[in-house]
Amino acid sequence: MMRAVLRTGAVLLAALLPGASVCACAKAEPKAQTAQTAAAEDMEETSAGPVVLLWTDGKLTDKELQDLLSRYDLSLVYDYENFDAYALQANNALTDAETDKLLSDLSKEPCVLQALPDEVVTLDGMGDTMDLEEAQ
Repeated sequence: MMRAVLRTGAVLLAALLPGASVCACAKAEPKAQTAQTAAAEDMEETSAGPVVLLWTDGKLTDKELQDLLSRYDLSLVYDYENFDAYALQANNALTDAETDKLLSDLSKEPCVLQALPDEVVTLDGMGDTMDLEEAQ
């Protein structure tokens, strides 16, 4: 039996690229671990804040990104280099109302096209992981 889970970003990317395999979008991981990905993994283990997917009208400069992160007390989880998108995580736990306000405030930024909460969507109701051995 095959189980699969997609993050919201993967669903949106699949919608943007209809010929793309959804399975390929399930989890994109760089081949080599960089300092950025190592820091992101450490942050995910220690931080309780929600992850936000942010689409912008162009790649942000390092200064623009750092200003945005500082202003909203966020950390960079992942920079989608082939898309003008970022996964950002709140440095502190937020209530649902605070998360909604964060998304609303981010959406009002001039460079932001869309801000969405990162969600896990279970395709078959069987769990929250994809067993690649079972998929083959």
